[in-house]
Amino acid sequence: LLSSPKADPARDVLLRFELDAAGKAGPIQRTSLRSYLSATEPFKSFGIIPSKENGIDAEGLAVWSQRLYVGFRGPVLRGNFTPILRCRFGSPIAEPELLFVNLGGRGVRDLARVEGGLLILAGPVGDGPGSYQLYLWDGRDGVPGTGAHTSAINPGLHLIGDLPIPPSDANGHETPAKAEGMALIEETSHHWKILVVFDGLKDGHATRFRVEKP
Repeated sequence: LLSSPKADPARDVLLRFELDAAGKAGPIQRTSLRSYLSATEPFKSFGIIPSKENGIDAEGLAVWSQRLYVGFRGPVLRGNFTPILRCRFGSPIAEPELLFVNLGGRGVRDLARVEGGLLILAGPVGDGPGSYQLYLWDGRDGVPGTGAHTSAINPGLHLIGDLPIPPSDANGHETPAKAEGMALIEETSHHWKILVVFDGLKDGHATRFRVEKP
């Protein structure tokens, strides 16, 4: 018998605040995605499944054109489609729109705003082994069919390549590292420099990568 995962109000919150020139944080505004997720498919049907077993798990967040983009590690749906929620911050959130990307069965681990779209760090839904990849997404819904905004000739999602996973020691032994977070450090007309942190390695093993633009 399945039952809904136990609610954790401390983790069920989305915060917004601004930093002044001195780096001091202003007033904190709070909201939650819970009411939207509980009332909207496919999230409504996946609410009783633990997050790391293809349940609901929001892990990526970016801001683009005054809208929030929330990437989900799970659920990954039939056809390998992973949801990304686009909305405006508010209480409740405003103008929600659900978009889908095909990450080859992977979920979103993080998002980063770059020129022309978002970088997507994609990885396994669960905690088991699997590969990690980088994609460039232009924000268009990837579900095929009548009225679709993308096509095989004009896709909105471009695979950049696999993300190397650092070894756990100097001897190159296999590591339990999982790519969990990403930040853009530098962007030029030819490349991005990104910083990736890893769960399972000491202090996150923050690693810089230079990524050539497609």
